[in-house]
Amino acid sequence: MNNNDILAPGIRSLPWRTLLMLGITVILVRVLLFPFIFPYQSNPEGALTTDNWGAIARNLADGHGYTLPYNGNPDGRTPTPTAYREPVPVLWFAGIFILFGFRLWPVMIGNWLLDAATAMVLYLLARYIFPQRSGLAVSVSY
Repeated sequence: MNNNDILAPGIRSLPWRTLLMLGITVILVRVLLFPFIFPYQSNPEGALTTDNWGAIARNLADGHGYTLPYNGNPDGRTPTPTAYREPVPVLWFAGIFILFGFRLWPVMIGNWLLDAATAMVLYLLARYIFPQRSGLAVSVSY
């Protein structure tokens, strides 16, 4: 099997169709499970501030830097610089907030698309490492 067939599959090849079905399946599973595992039905934006990832990302998107919102400062008005949360999800959320505003649905859809892309990358990696066992690649990516 040629490496170009694995890393840059054509439209009519099996890996391309498998990748497409894999991405669709991951997104559908996330969409179907969402109503059962979402605890913030009455206050959707509360999901963004519960663990401070969304709050830090909102401060970052608003230009206040990587800060917690007003926690721990004696005056109660100045945001506190923090290293409380790791930067990758915060930067992902801040980018989404800059593009779409402080809303939950763009964050959820962005995470679903990121999950589908991660499954596709895992599939391609497993297919590259084990070229004769394509079923293994599908099982690794799920």
